[in-house]
Amino acid sequence: MTIELKYLNILGYKEDVCIIEEKKYEIINDIIKGICDKYESKIINIIYVSAKQIQVLNKKYRKQTYKPTVLTFQYSDFAEIYICIEVIAQEIGLNNNKDLSNEVMLYILYSITNCFDITKEIKEKLYFDIVDEYKDILDINTTNL
Repeated sequence: MTIELKYLNILGYKEDVCIIEEKKYEIINDIIKGICDKYESKIINIIYVSAKQIQVLNKKYRKQTYKPTVLTFQYSDFAEIYICIEVIAQEIGLNNNKDLSNEVMLYILYSITNCFDITKEIKEKLYFDIVDEYKDILDINTTNL
């Protein structure tokens, strides 16, 4: 399944892509536009992958053998976020789709800040500002932040 927006492309198996409602992806697209307007313009591809696929990518590009929740690759005019719902669910022990959707959303928002060439301090501030501003619209639970 693929969802294409102006600043954001979503790719992956339908059940993974649909963990987040399409209207929320549209809001994420608007968030990316705002960051692009302030820092640099780029398109972000969010690619949902299996645990095996993310482990292979991690070994190939980072020379690590574990299964990460997310991998982010930044290029000059685009970035790729590989995300594994299976690993996220295992790591935080979630079985409930609403809680899992919430965690996936937080991982995506944080990963977006890693797609831009900005300092760690700015990335962290930007992430918390985004979550604070959009938590109600995106229906994000922030009690564990």
